[in-house]
Amino acid sequence: MDQAARELMREPTQDVAHRILRACAWPERTKLLCLNRAWGALAHSAVLDWCDELSATTRTYVPAAPHGRERTPAEWRQLLRRLLATQYAWSPYPVADESAPSAAADRKVRIQVCARFRPRQRAVAGATSTADEGVDQEALDARGAQRVVLPLHQRLQLIRTSHKCSASDAQRLLWSGGAAGNDPFASPKGMAELPLGEVTNVSADPDGAHGTLKPPTAKAVHARADGDGATGEGSNEASVAGVVSACSGGGVDGAQQAAIVAAAAVSTSAGVVALTDASVVFCAPTIGLREFCYTRAFGAEATQADVYEDSLRPLVVDMLNGRSGCLLAFGQTGSGKTYSVSGADEEAATSLPRDASSSLLPSAGLVPRAVHELLCAIAARRTTKGIHADLALSAVEVFGNDVLDLLNEGEALGAWRGVAARALAVGYADRRVNSAEDASALLLTADRAKRRAATAMNERSSRAHTVLLLTLTQRSAEGLELRSTLCLADLGGSEQLKRSQATGERLREAVRINLGLLALKRCVTALTEGHSHAPFQDSALTQLLRPGLSGRAQAVVLVCASPDPVDATETLEALRFGELAAVVESDSRQHSTAALMAETLRALDTQIERVQQAIVSKERWEQVVERRADERAEGLVDTGVEEKRTFKLVGAEAERTELEELLARRRELVGDTDMST
Repeated sequence: MDQAARELMREPTQDVAHRILRACAWPERTKLLCLNRAWGALAHSAVLDWCDELSATTRTYVPAAPHGRERTPAEWRQLLRRLLATQYAWSPYPVADESAPSAAADRKVRIQVCARFRPRQRAVAGATSTADEGVDQEALDARGAQRVVLPLHQRLQLIRTSHKCSASDAQRLLWSGGAAGNDPFASPKGMAELPLGEVTNVSADPDGAHGTLKPPTAKAVHARADGDGATGEGSNEASVAGVVSACSGGGVDGAQQAAIVAAAAVSTSAGVVALTDASVVFCAPTIGLREFCYTRAFGAEATQADVYEDSLRPLVVDMLNGRSGCLLAFGQTGSGKTYSVSGADEEAATSLPRDASSSLLPSAGLVPRAVHELLCAIAARRTTKGIHADLALSAVEVFGNDVLDLLNEGEALGAWRGVAARALAVGYADRRVNSAEDASALLLTADRAKRRAATAMNERSSRAHTVLLLTLTQRSAEGLELRSTLCLADLGGSEQLKRSQATGERLREAVRINLGLLALKRCVTALTEGHSHAPFQDSALTQLLRPGLSGRAQAVVLVCASPDPVDATETLEALRFGELAAVVESDSRQHSTAALMAETLRALDTQIERVQQAIVSKERWEQVVERRADERAEGLVDTGVEEKRTFKLVGAEAERTELEELLARRRELVGDTDMST
């Protein structure tokens, strides 16, 4: 190779680089892009070129970019990895290639987990969302919010991060001196028994600008005397005066007393503290701050299209490329499972546009979006690739061991659960889908046949597990055939019976729901821990889900949860189930204590900044005219009415409420809070 050729290899033009890459096998292509910076700069354009190459040479389905934006380079790389795994789906012979997964890895189920949080139920008037309908605010207030005292090491790290001080300075803010009387953890009852007095802004300023300490309010004293401590905020048996007295014994001045009490009496509401793109920071009793790492985490501001793009759409792409998949929506009643899977209402859940140029309703759920993309892709691939496909849909409801066909007036599918699972797998309950009109009619029939009832947690609670199965059969001009399935399960609520207050028939429904969920947890545990046997035969639900949770199938668990403190126990259980399914490596994904505390405050600051920007963009001054009779002007003017004109800020009431909650949460975490009751 002469000097010119070597120079061209070191710094190739884009056209030459693409030609060289196309001539190489897939492993060598990635090695070339890692050769130097010149090759690395071509990575994004190379990935785009490779996706087009896969579509042209292997009939691989490459999805269009998300509506309204372009894919990021990271999203293109992730898509390419997914397409490479299915590039030989249409090959009539087994192909030996280093990039193909091994046989052992090919048999292992892959589970990704996404978490979605519904909007908070405590909304200002006029700022309710679709997911908030049916909320009983009085019942919500009566349940109360549990408060959690953070562990010592977490509180110290939060103070260090917030005040940017050393470990010794953080300890001085907690207590002064080495006497046991100054250490709140020396008390056998622990920090949970300390009172919540009123403390103003506390600072680590050495000049003494620590704020002032106020005694507990009369409301707090009466609340404690009346036994209202069960709700959390008034549950402290000691008084702030006792802490101050202990500090006085150690020769601590008033300014230091304020800092000690403010830092030592830190407690915060249990529940979700902060969200990032792929993690959830949760505050739980006896644990403190705990991080859960997932593939994706969606806040209340996420749209239905955002959730579909990052959770179900990859499974739809795999289905069109010959690989089966399964999506499980898991969470408590009222957490938004049915809203996410189906849609906001009957129209959003069942209305499909007639062609690809039309768009779905913004509140349409995952099911109508998946069916719409499948129908559009089938029509496009018939024209461009010569691939003919048949799409079938079946919908069943699992009620204990009974499997009911929702498309056949709720008739039982099989005499027992094993027969029902086999009948569903072979297509006994399938209905052919030839057009968007067919799909809309079938979805409407299934939606109206679902078992629903009112509980203490939701006005229209699903009282059974709903499983929708899409079966796609594709045939090429050469006679090759691909068959793949996509299973979508809207699982029943996972809350405790005492929360749903179920009795009678509702109680029996809840017990059957929980038995199916327990069997599903056992199967997921066996799969993620690599057991040779998974107990799919334990329930009708797991038997139906078996094709989507075994073999080469891809699975996604959508954990739906509530960020409200009153739902902290149920949310924690849902997050733990998601973590069990995700099997995240602790040494690579989870942070140390210091990093977790810093990430928590950083995520909170990001949320605060986002809400502040929303307030600036939405808020406006509005003139208010108040008219009232003016007796003094009677007879002097015709009307005798006085007009008072004032201006007030409107348009961002919900954002203002959210901002107050975020600021209060941050102050509680770092001990810089007004803790009046």
